[in-house]
Amino acid sequence: MPGFTEDPEAIIRTDFAQQRRDGRAGEVTMFTCPDCGGSLWQLDEGATLSFRCHVGHAWSPESLLANKSDQLEAALWAAVRLLSERSTLSQQVAQRLRESGSDTLDPVRIDDDALQDAEYASILRAMLESPGLIDDNSPQTDQLVDRDHGG
Repeated sequence: MPGFTEDPEAIIRTDFAQQRRDGRAGEVTMFTCPDCGGSLWQLDEGATLSFRCHVGHAWSPESLLANKSDQLEAALWAAVRLLSERSTLSQQVAQRLRESGSDTLDPVRIDDDALQDAEYASILRAMLESPGLIDDNSPQTDQLVDRDHGG
């Protein structure tokens, strides 16, 4: 980005750290509205914390966390589905290449990719089927956030 002198990764890490410390009162947060995808503002009214987007959707911390958990679970199940679909399609393509004798693509490499996708789908499925992975109060959830965002 022209004229951008700061490290974008450092800025993002700082934003996450500031949000974790509850240091964004009255500011735009790093969170997005589950209803419209807009940025959420953090509103503090005494001891009460709430979030609101620019079109008026409002969220309590509990409802926002529950909704984010639902979104996370849906995204992970979508990843399982996509990995399974890609694995199956890759197997089909590899089979077609072997049958046609085409040498434009390597069916062995495509089969290897299919096996890798199937393995990833299996790992994700096992994680999703284990109790507590998406539970709002699970230590696993905190570990996932910390690992992914430098916490």
